[in-house]
Order: sequence, then structure tokens, then C-alpha cells
Amino acid sequence: MKAVVLAAGVPHKLSGNIPISLCEVRGKKIIDYQLEALEQCGIKDVLVVVGYKAAAIREYLGSRVEYAENTEYETTGSAFSLWLAREHLPEDFVYINGDLIFELEVLKRVLESKYENAFGFDRKYDFTSDMQKMVMIGERIVHHDKRISDDLAHGEAVGPVKVSVTLAQEMFKVIESRIAQGNRKGWVYSILNEITKYLPIYGVNITGLKWGEIDTAEDLRKAELVFGPRKPFMILMFGNPATGKTHTSRALQEHCSAFHRTALLSTFNIREELGLVDLYSNEEREAIYEEMMNRVHSVMKWGTSNVILDGNFNKFNRRKAIYDMAAQYGYQIFVVHCDVSNEQIIQQRLEQRKKMPKSLEHAAATMDLYYLIKQTTEPLEQDLKNGVLANVVKVNSELETVSLGSIAEQDVSYNLEMIQNGIKFGFGKI
Repeated sequence: MKAVVLAAGVPHKLSGNIPISLCEVRGKKIIDYQLEALEQCGIKDVLVVVGYKAAAIREYLGSRVEYAENTEYETTGSAFSLWLAREHLPEDFVYINGDLIFELEVLKRVLESKYENAFGFDRKYDFTSDMQKMVMIGERIVHHDKRISDDLAHGEAVGPVKVSVTLAQEMFKVIESRIAQGNRKGWVYSILNEITKYLPIYGVNITGLKWGEIDTAEDLRKAELVFGPRKPFMILMFGNPATGKTHTSRALQEHCSAFHRTALLSTFNIREELGLVDLYSNEEREAIYEEMMNRVHSVMKWGTSNVILDGNFNKFNRRKAIYDMAAQYGYQIFVVHCDVSNEQIIQQRLEQRKKMPKSLEHAAATMDLYYLIKQTTEPLEQDLKNGVLANVVKVNSELETVSLGSIAEQDVSYNLEMIQNGIKFGFGKI
């Protein structure tokens, strides 16, 4: 298989007169991220279509790749650049936009897909106007366009794209037809969108992996964060009974474990293991949180697993102990604050729990216990007053909404997006 990288475009939104392919993220040029990933996947036959600052790209890459050149790069689009490369692409190939930076696993997933036509996509529910949104039936892509309404979109069309011989022939046929009609400004993704109507192209889920599309200085700044060393995270669940903490924590573990090892520790499970079943005993409660701290220490000392703590953590001193341990081991700390605005919902949920088999969940299903915990809870604002900062994500399990509270660190975007998607996964939106 061959690879084609389109690097002809003018970076209108970036200053410095540098081709996007030669921009650096973490001290490495974008084209090097692409070529290294291709080589590690066994693809050494690479064609780069140049245009803007072609000499600079040729000088940097030398004989590492083949070249085609679009001398009309200022007045044409990426589809025309690909059409110029058609003589170099007699077989199947992988298509990569020159402004796309990604980690190795992104390319591996696309290439290892069981489908001969495969397109990397990222599941999202918060879109901007610049995103190529994607609609799917099962795994098959049926439409992708920036103009798709957010409520219909399943994610963002990212790439790379694995292109079969059949798909390649169709792409060049459609591009040639457009050129014959005087249209040289189209984009490759719009060509693919047209073809999806009659030729199957399938999505490959790359959600949670590192990638970025570089158009602006802000995109470069974000990529610096995303491609930096990833810190493991700890999630501390906070909230009153029946506000969705346990359901959310389980959804978070399932979602996050698809990308990184993620441990879930629950105060209910510890109670049952230790036989500490008096829900009103302060002594037993302190013993449970002490045991949880011991287990947290055992997991975090290796620094290889994310950690989710399911409990109400309604006392500042318990939260402070967790914050200190996270800092000690270099973990990012997130507080997921679960809430329900209508206490009738709380009562309904507790009534449902009473129908469960006899368990601690069943025993805890009382409004008396709910009010006891609510009245003795020390709010998160107390953490701030004591000089403790944490990244807070707010969840309303009644309305199924996720919002940001406070963000205490600068480099949390990667972990934050994973956590937000994990919560939405629990709502059934992913």
C-alpha cells in the first residue's frame, strides 16, 4: 500500500509563512509525525503533493518521499491536488491531509479495519462550524458535511482514509467530472461524501486517541498540550445519595478503560467486603475511607492507572487527603459533582432501590439517610476557601447535562474530554 499526503495548501490562518506540514508540535514537524507512523505501519512508499512553499518541503524531506506538485495551489482545492497525483496511485492507498497530526494508534486502527474503505472519526457532541460532521448507520458513513445539524451528527470526520482501488477509481472519476465543469476548488472530503451515497465507506472510531487538525495558532497550542506527556487522572465522585454517582462512575470506568487502564474503587464495595454495614456509624464510615485511602495508594504508586473513587466525599478533610495523594503521585484530580435539582426524582430513585435484592444499596434507600448526608455535607466551595484547587465537572443526571465548574490546571484538555465523553456514554449518547 502507498500513502499520499496533501501538503499544497496555503496556511491562511497561520503567521510565519511556513507550510503547515513543517510546523512543529513538541519539537517535531507535522510531516514527521505522519511519516514515522506510516513507516511503523510498514508503509514506506509515500507521495507528497506540494504547492505552497514547495521548495522548502522538498529541501526538508529530500529523497525520503516522491513528489507531485500543484502549481495552481492558490486557486484550487485538495481534490485537484489529489487528481494531479493520480498517475502515482495505481493501487490502493492511504490518504492523509497535510494539516492532520495524529499518534500511531490512529493510523493503525484505520489500516487494520476489516473494511477496505475506512475513515477515522471522533465521536463528539459539541461541534464548531469548521468541523466536518458525520452521520452513520451502524458503522457505514451515509453523510458528512459541515452543515449537518449537531443533533444528527455522530462525530467528526477526521481521517486518515484507507482507499481501495475501487474507491480510488470513483474518486478520480468524480474529480475529473468536476474539473471538466470548471470546478477546481473542491475538497477531497466533499468528493468522498458524494461517493458514500452509492459506495460503502465505513467509520473507524478513534475517540480518545491523540490527533489534531492544524489551521490556526490556537490549534498548534492545543496540539502542544495533547501531544505532551499524558498524566494519569483521579476522579473523585461527589454528591448526595441517588444523584447518579455510582451509575456515572461505572460508565466512566467502562469508557476510559477502552483507552487507558482505569480502576474503580467504591465505598459500597469496601463496606460489603469488610462487613461494615451500619450506615449511620461514623466510626465505620471513617474505617471505610481509611481503607479506601490504602487501596488508592496501592494503585497510584505505580502511576500507570487512572483511578475513579465512588463515594459521596462530603467532608473536606477526606477530599483534601485525596488531593494531597494525587499531587504526591503526579495525578490530575477531577471532581465529578453529581446533582439532581428535583428532590422528587431522588425519592423516586430511592423507591426503585427498595425493589432491588437485599443489599447495602437497598438498605441505603431512605430519605432520612439522604437528608442526613445532605445536611452534613461540606460544599466544594470550602475547598477553594482553604486554598485547594481542583478541576470540577458538573453532572445533572436528571437533565442529562454535563458542564464545567472550575478548571485549576492548564493542560487538562485530553483527560477532560475523555471524562466528559465517559459521562455522556453513561447517558447513552455515545
